[in-house]
Amino acid sequence: GDPAAYFQQFSFVVSGPLQVPALRQAWANALARHAVLRTAFAWADRDHPVQTVRHTVDLPWTFLDWRHRDASRRAQDFDAFLADDRKRGFDLQRA
Repeated sequence: GDPAAYFQQFSFVVSGPLQVPALRQAWANALARHAVLRTAFAWADRDHPVQTVRHTVDLPWTFLDWRHRDASRRAQDFDAFLADDRKRGFDLQRA
């Protein structure tokens, strides 16, 4: 299927210093709190898909510090990052 199906991207602007450990912990807390973020579907060798909810999942995390780049370069790099991310898509078989 289409790797971009079920795939949503969002971005936001943070004013002031970014507390990276606190942001990462907040996302880890969201994963722990909301089962839908730990849900996967398996359908290989099955008649019907099976939904599974993991107790825990690893939080994929990428931190890119582009503060030293000028605004034009940041915009180009951000657009390229989003395009690459869309190409990777979303795997419903992984939580």
